Amino acid sequence: MKISATLRCIGLAFLWFILLQISVVCFQNANITIMSVLIMGLIALYINRKTGYINFAPGKNIRLQIILSVLTGIGLSFFNAVSMVQLILNGRWETAEVVNDNILFLSILSILGAIAEEIFFRGILQNICRPHFGAGLAIIIPAAIFMVFHLAPERMLHTFVGGLLFGYFCYYTGNIYTCIIMHVMTNFMWATFLNSYLLGFISLKTGILAAAGAMTVIGLLMIICLKIIFDRRFVKR
Repeated sequence: MKISATLRCIGLAFLWFILLQISVVCFQNANITIMSVLIMGLIALYINRKTGYINFAPGKNIRLQIILSVLTGIGLSFFNAVSMVQLILNGRWETAEVVNDNILFLSILSILGAIAEEIFFRGILQNICRPHFGAGLAIIIPAAIFMVFHLAPERMLHTFVGGLLFGYFCYYTGNIYTCIIMHVMTNFMWATFLNSYLLGFISLKTGILAAAGAMTVIGLLMIICLKIIFDRRFVKR
């Protein structure tokens, strides 16, 4: 059953990838990211209609869950700067671009993308794994698939860490809202504020490597502290 659950997760993710490639070929002028979000959302909602995997009930201590999710999402958005550190150290920074335009579009896309991805990866894939694995693998397997399907080596570290935290909060609170809120906040902050304004402002004073490194460290410290608080309130030892 464990192998079957893992293969189902991989198969569903592969199905999403194939459908995305077909849609890109059929609609060549369509934005790939938007198509990915739409396809993933439709697949996830269809599966959930048949299985009822996802718990949409708010649960207990919802205010504390929201606060911790928002703050952890902000910490993750800071930690995202580790991808810039990797690019700079690998001598590939000149190929990267700091996003600073079309803020409204990026805001909408970051919100829709986070909702669709969490319904699919944590709502569906994690709940497929949950009955057959302990907490560790039930969280790690969807996070690993989440990382691989972002298809960018320099993004794999922060994507995997994000996937682990999204899954961890979802697993121990028992609802989908915590990881959606966290993911939305991470995407929104990075796309519309940190990457566009704060990082650029700090880098003018210190240099881009120092700015990205400082943001990475700040984000990591925030994540560690907030996870400790979360564990004390929601994880039963």
